Amino acid sequence: MKEDENVMTPEEDPAGGMVPEDEKDEKTDQEGSKKPGKKRPFLKGLLTGLGISAAALLLWRGYIDIPFGGYTLTIFMPTYYLGRIIDKDNIDYRNVERKMKEIDRYIDRYYYYEKDPDAMEEGAVAGLVYGLYEEDPYVSYFTADAFTDEMQSIEGNYCGIGVTVTEDTETGGILVLAVTREGPAEEAGLEEGDLIIGVDGEDIRGVGLNTATSQYIKGPEGTVVELLIQRDGEELEISCERRIIETVSVHHSMVEYEGRKAGYICVSSFENNTDDQFDAALTELTEAGAEAIVLDLRDDLGGSVSSAVGILDRILPDDDHTYADEENMAEEKGTLLFYQQDKAGERRYYYAEDGLSCDLPIVVLVNENSASASEIITGVLKDYGYKVVGMNTFGKGIIQSLIQLSDGSAVEFTTAEYLMPSGYSLHKKGIAPDVESAPDEVLLENGADMDAPDPKTDNQLRTALDTVFEN
Repeated sequence: MKEDENVMTPEEDPAGGMVPEDEKDEKTDQEGSKKPGKKRPFLKGLLTGLGISAAALLLWRGYIDIPFGGYTLTIFMPTYYLGRIIDKDNIDYRNVERKMKEIDRYIDRYYYYEKDPDAMEEGAVAGLVYGLYEEDPYVSYFTADAFTDEMQSIEGNYCGIGVTVTEDTETGGILVLAVTREGPAEEAGLEEGDLIIGVDGEDIRGVGLNTATSQYIKGPEGTVVELLIQRDGEELEISCERRIIETVSVHHSMVEYEGRKAGYICVSSFENNTDDQFDAALTELTEAGAEAIVLDLRDDLGGSVSSAVGILDRILPDDDHTYADEENMAEEKGTLLFYQQDKAGERRYYYAEDGLSCDLPIVVLVNENSASASEIITGVLKDYGYKVVGMNTFGKGIIQSLIQLSDGSAVEFTTAEYLMPSGYSLHKKGIAPDVESAPDEVLLENGADMDAPDPKTDNQLRTALDTVFEN
């Protein structure tokens, strides 16, 4: 018999005899009940249950937090990191939750001031969006109030007193940057540089810019708002009636130059009503006998693409098929203005179709701060043979979409690129001028005046006039 075969034989009794199977079970149970090590079935079951629970939690979350002497010990499952390596394209919300809870514990323990959970939640959501900033510097997050203000700004009108403001970082008050001409604030005597510190008897210092404008300064049409302002070290009370304020983004005038008349149209921004203002300005100047048009887009950072489409549609005829092809079917739909392409490669084409056009020579005046919608107009007109004067434009050839969330807040990020009729992508390259003209010392010192353009003090305007009358 082999030595190791002993483990397979029946048990022997103390006397050396064999124990019958039925007696063996009973004896074993009786003896086992007397052994100290067998008195802990509850503890064993508890430990087993805890182990199973811990394993399940690890499988579900990937980690476990264990309080330890005032600190937190975190145990990670090895596959937690493996999963993060494999799934690189998605956010690991388990890790986000763990880290945020850890930070929150430190805030509760050490933060000197009172924390605001609502503000922290908004900040956490905003952080998610701004995590895209390195690749997309045009991302934004808007609270519900900020989104309402943004939409009013885009529409080009709002109900208020007619001021452009910002928050003064030193005092927390609201600093007046500009006063709308012929608006309620100007009529009431409000001036650029005034500091608004109170509204209707309430101190608004420190409430923040969005709250101050949306909840205090703006309000129903026809109501009166009482402002407490600081000016030159004195406090003044000013009453303003709230009215519908239309943002003026188009300024125009007739310029006499070497015995000829040129219509000057300056577009300072693109709101949803900018194309209507442009149409009115172009019509007025044409009827007044303008021989040519200078379209000034200097320092225009862009805005509403729909207004850019409207302006191009107003200028270009509907039947120019220079860039017609089978894909965009321009021959059937009209003059191709530009097109945009999204992440999936889908394209959307824009055409001239209003039945209107401008027969006057047009020169586009731009600089390094002309961006986005300004560059759409500049690039499209250049493709169709119009001259561009000034400096190379900024180079923003991408489109952002504003998406409202279920709680009224909103996010904005890049969703597409736009291309010229020729297929040219201007992003990060801009539009090069046909006639380069840098600002001289006089223009740099005085700046351009969009309300009273003067070619004597504006050398870029002078170059634009020379160019448009040469052609």
